[in-house]
Amino acid sequence: MPEPHAPSLYAATVSPVPERPVFSGEASADVCVIGAGFSGLNVAIEMAERGRSVILLEAQRVGWGASGRNGGQVQGGFLKEPGMAKVVGQETLDALRYRGQEIIAARRATYAIDCDWRDGHIECAAKPSHARGMEAHAAEAGLRFVAKKDMPAEIGSERFHGGVVDMRNGYLNPLKLALGEAAAAESLGVRICEGSEALDILPGDARAGRKPVVVTAKGRVTAGAVVLAGDALHHLLPGKLDGAIIPAGSYIIATEPLDPDVLAWTAPRGLSAHDTLTILDYWRPSADGRMLYGGRCDYANMPLKNVAEKIRPRMIATYPQLAALKIDFAWGGAIGVTFTRAPQFGRVEGEVYYLQGYSGHGLNVSHIGAEIVAQAIAGSGERLDLFEKLPLWRLPGGSRFANPALALGMLWHRLRDAL
Repeated sequence: MPEPHAPSLYAATVSPVPERPVFSGEASADVCVIGAGFSGLNVAIEMAERGRSVILLEAQRVGWGASGRNGGQVQGGFLKEPGMAKVVGQETLDALRYRGQEIIAARRATYAIDCDWRDGHIECAAKPSHARGMEAHAAEAGLRFVAKKDMPAEIGSERFHGGVVDMRNGYLNPLKLALGEAAAAESLGVRICEGSEALDILPGDARAGRKPVVVTAKGRVTAGAVVLAGDALHHLLPGKLDGAIIPAGSYIIATEPLDPDVLAWTAPRGLSAHDTLTILDYWRPSADGRMLYGGRCDYANMPLKNVAEKIRPRMIATYPQLAALKIDFAWGGAIGVTFTRAPQFGRVEGEVYYLQGYSGHGLNVSHIGAEIVAQAIAGSGERLDLFEKLPLWRLPGGSRFANPALALGMLWHRLRDAL
């Protein structure tokens, strides 16, 4: 049976979550999507909107993984853009910078998805040197720079040395969005099956007229195209994806509801936020007036035994006024980090596609990647061709070796952050 959703504030606000059947028997479709997070749900919607039949297989529940338990912040652009621009071109990156926000807005409007969306995000300079660089960037990008003296009026904290406000970014309840997108997909005829882990992919051969087949414990799906949508599916393409993703733990707490006066002081403009440290913190008010605070990304991927104990001091360092508040929810999960921090979109022979590795920018990039992959399946693969040129580095042995190496590297960055 599929596992329940993480014990998050999000899950507490969407009960009861509809259950979908387990896949069984033999079936065929134009497209078989594996993974019902944002990537898979949006490939399914894109293809169904084009009139294609889609079967979507999920090992757990819709939105069970990172899509349903993340910080809920939607930020434009990609990590490490200068390196990506050398391969895919700056014009392409500029055109895609806010494409995820545009797709989410379209989903909300077209399918009446209520996901507690709110505009506005601020990047907070943790050091004076960061603020100087941010001021120049804000001027170039047409964004609003906030001086140190004005930061308390923006975020209710005196901890930071400046910030950049981007009102095209925003935040939402990610599990509500995932469930809303699942309902949208089903309204278009997509068949979603939960508790239906894909165990194997039998490759297709266009020359022999053979389509790929996805095998589950109770059945088989024959499809014109198969899409691996998510970070946990590398075992299905071991020769291509094994060792390309490093899982890293990320953790969040949600306080009890704040007194309205305290909330007005703590989040005066209602912005979501993150700092500029390498191992960053991120936070925002919730729709019901709580403080959500996340951080302490664990690159060793070792389970954190007491999330609230570890994250609460980080919140209090930013907001001493919240020290007396009770923590009502604490949860965590894994994000998929790539060696280059660039996302991985691509395909292999036999009409099998993949998209993964958003390195903490999943809400925006998953929607972009889904559109790019869907365009390629429909016959317009120019953008996918560009992204396939990005290096896909793999470490033999996967996370068994990658996580310890990354943890040591991030320890160095943590020391630099502290200094």
